[in-house]
Amino acid sequence: MKALVIGSSAIAARRAVPAMVASGAFDGIDAASRRGAPTAAALAHGGTAYDSPEEALANSDAGLVYISTENDTHVAWAERALALGRSVVIDKPAAPDSACAQSLVAAAEAGGLLAAEATVFLDHPRIEALRRALDDADTVTTAHACFAFPPLPADNFRYDPARGGGAFADLGPYAAATCRLLFGAAPDKIDTRILESRHVEIAFSVFASWNDGRCFAGTYGFNSEYQNWVSAAGPNIALRLDRFCTPPPDAELALDLRRSNEDVSETCAAGDCFAAFFARAAHAAETGETTPFHAAMLADAAFRDRLREAAS
Repeated sequence: MKALVIGSSAIAARRAVPAMVASGAFDGIDAASRRGAPTAAALAHGGTAYDSPEEALANSDAGLVYISTENDTHVAWAERALALGRSVVIDKPAAPDSACAQSLVAAAEAGGLLAAEATVFLDHPRIEALRRALDDADTVTTAHACFAFPPLPADNFRYDPARGGGAFADLGPYAAATCRLLFGAAPDKIDTRILESRHVEIAFSVFASWNDGRCFAGTYGFNSEYQNWVSAAGPNIALRLDRFCTPPPDAELALDLRRSNEDVSETCAAGDCFAAFFARAAHAAETGETTPFHAAMLADAAFRDRLREAAS
């Protein structure tokens, strides 16, 4: 399968396109952007450079389109690609709300295609080790998380509501996916507080709870020194993971556990979660095994809707 990259975001150039090459899942990678030259990694992998996304969609024979544009354009480009019979992977947030996510999934399923949101951190090898650890324990009953980083340049699109900015859009996907990983079901109640705003919310807290007593508390924002961790506990296990949302591809990472009052630390192999995600997405697009991706997109969009509703 060939891929087409639309957009020239920093994450595409730095991580996603090199990972697409490293995944070995694509026969070639075309690239198109109005804002500058496509990445060298894409063109070096047997790809073609296009001056615009419109030209690329009209002429590229790619079966999967990776959309890495600003947030407010994600849905429009995804709709165009799906209408032309291409599967899509969309940078988070794939859609601004549940209604748009449902529309994208419906269009994909009608055409036997994939529509996936690129929330890639759950494809890291350490997450598989975490899942194995949780399989051996009772369910997680409480979890806490924080993902925050220093303020961005003033002209960054994340501060612009017209360009799909805000912490709910940018960091809400991490809160949603963390709850999905640790608790396996949507919470019964979500409480949200906007902690700081500047045209858009730039930091928020969330408290999610389930009727059986389980709960999740998190803080997210781009207004503080860097933090990136999750901790969780249940009757027979406690755990902590640092560099949780953005695991580096070349580092062995620790999974720190506590069982029966004894500390155990497992060192997990390095791995590129972007490469693993794109390999899984390409396989789904080729085989039609798209249900996990579609279910995740819908669940996380609904979670983000509830964040906004609770904050308002």
